[in-house]
Amino acid sequence: MCVDRVQRRCVADPIFGPSGGVAAALSVTGPTALVRAGPAVRLAAAAASRAYSTRR
Repeated sequence: MCVDRVQRRCVADPIFGPSGGVAAALSVTGPTALVRAGPAVRLAAAAASRAYSTRR
């Protein structure tokens, strides 16, 4: 998570591919007062990793 000088918050997590390496990332950025998405981003990235790694 990061907070910059104009009070924006960034949350990101990796999406892993079939080989276990990072294939992409999921991120959310917005005003500090509104972004409380850390756990939601983590869960969404984990779900995307599972879907992507089982894809054929």
